[in-house]
Amino acid sequence: MFLIWYLVACFGSAIVVPVFSNVSRKAAAWFAIGIAALGFGWGVSLVGSPVTSISLPWLPDYGIQFAFRLDSYSLLFWLLITGIGVLVLDYADKYMGEKPAGRLLGWLIAFMASMLAVVSADDAITLFVAWEATSLSSFALISIKFTDEKSRKSATQALLVTGMGGLFLFGGLLWAGVENNTFQLSQISSLSGLALVLITIGCFAKSAQWPLHFWLPNAMAAPTPVSSYLHSATMVKAGVYLLGRLSPVMGFQPVIHWFGLITAFWGATLALGERDLKKILAWSTVAALGQMVALVGLGTETAAKAAVLLIFAHSLYKAALFMGAGLIEKATGTRDMTQVGGLAKPLRPLAIAFAFAGLSMAGFPPLIGFVAKEAALEAFSGLSLAVFVASSALGCVVAWNVTYLPFWRGEAPETVQSLKLTEWGGIGLLSGLSLAFGIAIPLIGGALLGPAASSLSGSEIAKKFSLWHGFNFALLFSVLVLVVGFLLATQSLWIRTTIEGVRKRLTPSTGWETFAKNGLKAILTSGWDFSRVVIKTSFRQHLELYFVAFLGLGLLIFLLKGFPIAFWHGPTPTPIDVALAVFASLAAIAALFVPSRLGTVTLLGIVGVSITLTYVKFSAPDLGLTQVLVETLTVVLFVLVFAYLPRFTSISTKSQKVKDLALALGFGSMMGALMLGVFTFGKESTISNFFAEQSVPGAKGSNVVNTIIVDFRALDTFGEITVLAVAAMGVHALVRLRLQSQGRTG
Repeated sequence: MFLIWYLVACFGSAIVVPVFSNVSRKAAAWFAIGIAALGFGWGVSLVGSPVTSISLPWLPDYGIQFAFRLDSYSLLFWLLITGIGVLVLDYADKYMGEKPAGRLLGWLIAFMASMLAVVSADDAITLFVAWEATSLSSFALISIKFTDEKSRKSATQALLVTGMGGLFLFGGLLWAGVENNTFQLSQISSLSGLALVLITIGCFAKSAQWPLHFWLPNAMAAPTPVSSYLHSATMVKAGVYLLGRLSPVMGFQPVIHWFGLITAFWGATLALGERDLKKILAWSTVAALGQMVALVGLGTETAAKAAVLLIFAHSLYKAALFMGAGLIEKATGTRDMTQVGGLAKPLRPLAIAFAFAGLSMAGFPPLIGFVAKEAALEAFSGLSLAVFVASSALGCVVAWNVTYLPFWRGEAPETVQSLKLTEWGGIGLLSGLSLAFGIAIPLIGGALLGPAASSLSGSEIAKKFSLWHGFNFALLFSVLVLVVGFLLATQSLWIRTTIEGVRKRLTPSTGWETFAKNGLKAILTSGWDFSRVVIKTSFRQHLELYFVAFLGLGLLIFLLKGFPIAFWHGPTPTPIDVALAVFASLAAIAALFVPSRLGTVTLLGIVGVSITLTYVKFSAPDLGLTQVLVETLTVVLFVLVFAYLPRFTSISTKSQKVKDLALALGFGSMMGALMLGVFTFGKESTISNFFAEQSVPGAKGSNVVNTIIVDFRALDTFGEITVLAVAAMGVHALVRLRLQSQGRTG
């Protein structure tokens, strides 16, 4: 139960921290850090424990629950999210300096809680809700500098891509749930082709897999703490997590495997053509995510072991590198690696920490990155191995560019600001852990990574984790990666200028990223154009469009399916029934020819009264009362506005009147046919019987109509209340504007 209460506390803290920050900025920051530390401490206490699960009813009739489950695989992500979250929250407070940090900290906590809910959810619908919460909170974080147009555009692009992917994911999860007769992820035993495709698209969009990768580097418009958290431990790994969670069911998936390898090579290549440190690291994240997806797509025990190691190692070194890039910008005023150099002398501790993180990224022993890369080399074979080696060698060049060039090349500018221990301490800790966990891999592997790999694989993995496996092909290829990477690094300047030149020639008219951007722009532009057309259209034209659409849909259904029409079904009408029907019909016809508004309203009122009396005769006093109230209100409103309307004149041409007559007769005939069609099903109704039987035991009310409105149709009623509330607020705003224009207050 602690898990659910902790998530609730996190979301509550996301609201409290920004408010509390206005009172005490430092106390609010420590409170936020404490929340993350509490979750990390609880996660540590679960290492080596059995699976933790909790379930609360949500929609029991549909088999949907608030179900959460933490096994070793989920626990690995839990520890990474909360552990790195502690350091990122502390870094965010230092990063903001004297600026207000409450809103940033609040959204970071919400981001953390959303991701924790994703990795711990055992119900597919619960997972989807948390999945979308990560998209919304990341949108808020990327656009935290909402006055900056670039930030707004980047956030919108990220939301559109991941939101679109979320729709595909939702369809896939629903399909899988129906096929397996359960929405619990731990009980799903099979995935059809359609469900797998839909889920994969959703995961690809979230984890920036080609061709849906372009949004992630553009998200670098976010502040550095956001980038550090986003790339290392949170949203971008959600797709990897879910694919890994379903890996035992999916098995070997060559399409997923090769899309991952393409993404890995493409991301590593484009990283070499960037100058901005954050942009370089962003493309390298795309490459690393591709490697993880490629391993998950293999579906073997060796690949599961390598995937877990790569997830763990990447989280440590990437968080450190991103936070270090932010400190470089703070110390020098720029992130352009061609504009800085020689920073090792004034920023010695940061240079050393950066070096360890970069070496782990390159896969240099004895760091954890080396263990992960060697395990991956064991998992791949053939052409897959060649592509992985190539992307890893390019990754070594990226590591060289971000660690050697800014710190150890050239002379440092005189204006470099010194950094405090509290600013680079978290980076040093993460880099130190990359070294410590590489050396102590048997310990961390046996306690956490081994069980996590077994959970991902779906079977017990007997292979032990160790730093040294002897002289084998994996070690040979690992050395090859480092040697090739070093040789390419000596030509990094030529490589960058070449890629920059190629991209400049291709970007204006070609490339998937440009195509996707133009597509999103076209969607937004067409939406605005359609809105302008709708706004310019009169209310009369709106109604005509709706009526024609209704008629077309009704005729289509009738032609495709057909339904019998009983011209009379029920008791023989009494003279009173006939009189009321004739009375209403004559009043409606007469309203067409009366040359005054008041006369028309009066005749329409007679129609309403006739309908009211019909309701009363058939023992429906509640409907009769509603009809009377509607008629009374309508007459009052009409009479009130008569004084502001022009003289009553006929402004329709003869052809318009013929069109209106045809539309009215068609709409009325269709409604009549539908009602007569309903009568053919007889008076027995399982729906009405259900409501009558469940009114007292299910809704605790004896008035069936009230229970239908309040309980059985609660969402419908809530929607109607919302519409009325919005309309009331609009009226209030208009009245206030009118009073203010007259120099009055209200």
